[in-house]
Amino acid sequence: MNKISISPRNIFILLLFLFLFTRLYNLTILPIFTDESIYLYWAKYISTFHTDWFMSLTDGKSPIFIWILAFVLKIFPSSLYLLAGRLVSVFAGGIAIIGIYKLSLILFRSRKISLLSVFFAIINPFMLFHDRMVLFDSFLTTALIWSVYYALKASISFKKKDAILWGVCLGLSLLIKSPALIFVVLTPICFFLSASQKLKNKKWTIISLPLLAIFISEAIYNLQRLSPNYKGMTVKNAQFQLPLEKLLSNPFILFGQNTKEIFNWIISYYTLPIFAIGCLGILFLLYRDFKRGVSLFMLWFIPLVVFAFIGKIIFPRYILFTTPYFLIALASITNLFFNHVRIKYVKEIVLIALLFLSLKFDFYILTNPIKAPFPITDYNQYVSSAYSGYGLDKIFGFLDKKLSQGPQIMLVTQGKFGLFPYAFKLKYWDDKRMMFYQAWLDKTLDVDVYPFQKSATVYIVLWQNNAIPKNFPFTEVLRTEKPGGKNPIILAIPK
Repeated sequence: MNKISISPRNIFILLLFLFLFTRLYNLTILPIFTDESIYLYWAKYISTFHTDWFMSLTDGKSPIFIWILAFVLKIFPSSLYLLAGRLVSVFAGGIAIIGIYKLSLILFRSRKISLLSVFFAIINPFMLFHDRMVLFDSFLTTALIWSVYYALKASISFKKKDAILWGVCLGLSLLIKSPALIFVVLTPICFFLSASQKLKNKKWTIISLPLLAIFISEAIYNLQRLSPNYKGMTVKNAQFQLPLEKLLSNPFILFGQNTKEIFNWIISYYTLPIFAIGCLGILFLLYRDFKRGVSLFMLWFIPLVVFAFIGKIIFPRYILFTTPYFLIALASITNLFFNHVRIKYVKEIVLIALLFLSLKFDFYILTNPIKAPFPITDYNQYVSSAYSGYGLDKIFGFLDKKLSQGPQIMLVTQGKFGLFPYAFKLKYWDDKRMMFYQAWLDKTLDVDVYPFQKSATVYIVLWQNNAIPKNFPFTEVLRTEKPGGKNPIILAIPK
């Protein structure tokens, strides 16, 4: 019998199967999260009515991700909106994995390091989780990986084709999310570091290629200006960052707290063993191969510093795009360790110790997200807060049963943006028996529900209150709790 060839190609194929398993298994086990409902609603609206293509700009979001979602939602059955949306991120994660392999190869010319980089990216809980969510961040990570790859490739080949691809990838990343602006500066630095030995012979080429890439990226980014909603995007984004005048007057006003939060998030998602060894890998690279080391260090660390200084509102997913460069450094030091250790079983023991916490985290993401050790910021968002979709399934089940009994339903939702009402509109998109009315229903009753009762059964969904306010003439019929027993969803009827 012929032995199975353990070639780098075969190992990479096995890693791709591992990627697909970890990304597709129980893909919808985590209920829809409020931001997912917003993006899916925009995409569903566009795919259904073929209008308002730039509607996401009003909330500070670039449209390209929404357009891709709209195309995919057109293909899938309407009831599979969450699966379809999350498959888009799975696809983006797969392209990122290929990019990590090629970027590692161009940096180190070692297939072992490239395969290790891919392996660490596949099992990294940070990347795993976000490759399974309908969020912009996996797509941003992917586009930036390829922009770095083509920047480095251009520094070796000096071909316009590579500079054009560098500019296209960078431009697409700018269309996905504004933090890509940081890489408009960092990718040319990486290019110059890689091409520095050829400065004397190709001065004009070395200057012209980055200029060409930046020109293309800015041209792509400025396509958004064609929409009248572009100004709304800039206004919305300004809410998330410190104004320049405040930054100049007190540059460290946010730095301390943000730095503490960012590194708490990193250690939670990377796990402490991987964070420690990865930092060691970066330090070793800076000592042994400064150009490669400083490139990876900048791509990972500089965006963290920028967010620490200017981030008024930040979440862990905002720094996801920095993770691959840290994992490549981790792969380089791990490969060095494996090449020099000859003592029996030491490699296996060290690898298990290094990966145990990550694999445990991954297991809970795939089987029971409630038990996953998310940083508290993300646990609140995705699991226990009012922005989590836990509890919606019971509300849907109740409404489905009532719809099956015949009468139309008028569903009054507390809120006009986010999970309420968009989760319900997505669920009942094609169901003519379900009608919607959106109201704030905050401290005062700003809607008269009684006229609705002439033509339909009226139900009211409340989520901002632990109990129905005394001045609201409603009777509770169903209450669903989030994990932890807080932030209930209340379904009520008029008295």
